[in-house]
Amino acid sequence: MQLRPRRILCQLLAALSWAAFTPAGGLAQAGVTFENMQGNVRCSPALVTSVHSTEEVQSAVALAVQSGLHVKAGINGWQGANDNSCVAAGGMQLETSGLNKILSVDPALAQVTVQPGIKLWDFNAVLHQRYQLLLPVAQEYAEVTLGGMIGNATHGSSLTAMSSSIQDALVRVKLVDGLGNVRIIEGKDLDFIAGNLGVLGILTEVTLQLQPSFKVQAETSGHPDQDLAGDVLRLAADGYATNITWFPGQKSYAYTRYIQVANTTPGEAHNGQTETNWFNRALLPAVFKLGNLTLGNGLMCLLEQQRYQMKAKTYFTTTFDHRVDHAVGWVHQMTSFVCRDHCPFDDLPYALEEIAIPLERLPEFVHQARELFDKTGACLPLNGVYFRFGRASRGALGMASGRDTAYIGMEYIRNPVGNGYPRDYNVIQELEQILLRDYAGRPHWGKAPDAMFVGIQQKYPRWEEFEEFRHHLDPNGVFTSPFYLRRLEQSHQGLSGANCVVDDSCYCHHDTECPAFYRCAPGLIDPKAHICTL
Repeated sequence: MQLRPRRILCQLLAALSWAAFTPAGGLAQAGVTFENMQGNVRCSPALVTSVHSTEEVQSAVALAVQSGLHVKAGINGWQGANDNSCVAAGGMQLETSGLNKILSVDPALAQVTVQPGIKLWDFNAVLHQRYQLLLPVAQEYAEVTLGGMIGNATHGSSLTAMSSSIQDALVRVKLVDGLGNVRIIEGKDLDFIAGNLGVLGILTEVTLQLQPSFKVQAETSGHPDQDLAGDVLRLAADGYATNITWFPGQKSYAYTRYIQVANTTPGEAHNGQTETNWFNRALLPAVFKLGNLTLGNGLMCLLEQQRYQMKAKTYFTTTFDHRVDHAVGWVHQMTSFVCRDHCPFDDLPYALEEIAIPLERLPEFVHQARELFDKTGACLPLNGVYFRFGRASRGALGMASGRDTAYIGMEYIRNPVGNGYPRDYNVIQELEQILLRDYAGRPHWGKAPDAMFVGIQQKYPRWEEFEEFRHHLDPNGVFTSPFYLRRLEQSHQGLSGANCVVDDSCYCHHDTECPAFYRCAPGLIDPKAHICTL
């Protein structure tokens, strides 16, 4: 059903006056909760409008413009860890999960035109089953939409894939601009669509370059880390795709490498790293939370040891919890995963973050980080320090824009009680500051907290080009979100305030910005860093 202008206008006026109503078809609603997957980021729209076509998007945007409202697209329960998907308070939030259809496929050109609300796993499943085609991005977590991947410049981990990031697979897009007009974007202008942060317009159709389906064999292995700095770049370039998990508290690392094999190779395995039994689902969240409350690092390091043993062994399965060594399967089912039963991380108050640095500087960072971990004895029991890799990308604001890239992830468990200061958070924050300042680090648009974005404009040589293109498509700032406004205002100056370190909005410069009983001090290996310590 298409939205009729009169119906939308009535619904919009009703929402603005906070009148209660139930719109026909459930297309627009006031007072709807719009939040991320973890429920720790909540938007404050006046109206949430579900859309299913370019025409519905165009009508909604036109009426929002007429009423002086901001607009932002996203799906309720999005995967991000910050408010990048949120419209300004009192604006119109477009719920785009209904934009989920594959519109046309050209097998001869290996191209597909699709609506951006479709999720990667569903998209690849249909394309593989019907056409033996796949999106050539070795993205791990596949419960994300194509639109979200494009907006945040989402990446996989491969130096040999056709596309290291989804932006390099773009052929053309259709979007609704800030004046309510439909535009076709192609050619060099696609550089700005990749990593567009949702501030250029609302994508309604995307044409992507695909490649034939193929099989890979997975190899998982664990090793002592004394040679990691020397081995990491060799491992990164070995095979179709590789990811490395470093557990510094265990002085070990584990890697998963995918090698392309003939399509006739027997095997139908899949990535089963989220498949776990009921006992682990019930026990592990409580133990992880307890690790923040106990004295010393003993429990966290014990958990890290368990995670290392899990990552160093195969996590590829043919049926639930039936694991196989030297697993073979189709690449989209091997490099990517979804939660088939229950996501184990749903029960964990975890925090995601990732910083991209030039690939060639990764060994240098490993040496420096090892010094800090040896000094503190800190353990990171979720995914340790996680390394992924990508070739230089065309996207003007993509994390890999203009340079071969190492993506460095550090995940941790939030402290559920007290002052909220997580275990070994000072170590994580010192490494963040080292990466951002000394390694030209670029934070992940959808995962990073505000503290990481200070000086972000200087990290992208094409920022001014992007801004010029943004003003061209959206001269009145209809799509300018609070997240993006902070990026414009936060170029050289960070946020501040009481306890802002726990809020992830600052790196401390005064004791009052630290939790109770903590003081702000120079870093343990880098005196230019600022950390909270007892």
